[in-house]
Amino acid sequence: MLFIRESEFWTDEGEFIYLVKKLLIDNHPDDADKIKRSGVGYMVISHDLIMLEVIRNAAEAVGPENIDSQAIYEAAQNYSLTIDGIQRFSFTDTKRFGCDRVTVYEANGAEETIVRAEPEWIPLIWVN
Repeated sequence: MLFIRESEFWTDEGEFIYLVKKLLIDNHPDDADKIKRSGVGYMVISHDLIMLEVIRNAAEAVGPENIDSQAIYEAAQNYSLTIDGIQRFSFTDTKRFGCDRVTVYEANGAEETIVRAEPEWIPLIWVN
């Protein structure tokens, strides 16, 4: 079975997965293996990081007391997230879904493995 993903899997290497693993171990040391076996739900951290950085950028632009949906929208339009030297997330005035690239993993039930089938991050083409 093939999976198309916008974030890494536990078996990957790189700055983002190292951060996720560190946060997992720091915050759930006794449950880390169980959490890893349950899937990739912990990878949602990438979306949390994006949202928090956009809110911070909005606060810096308009002041914390003036943050509203318009300020967040404007801050998001200028936001991008580069991981391991590759821009992986961004927004524009018409692109509201942040993902810029995906990759492919292969799950093998007989071997009980999930491995990266595509070594590169594949760019998504957005049309208006």
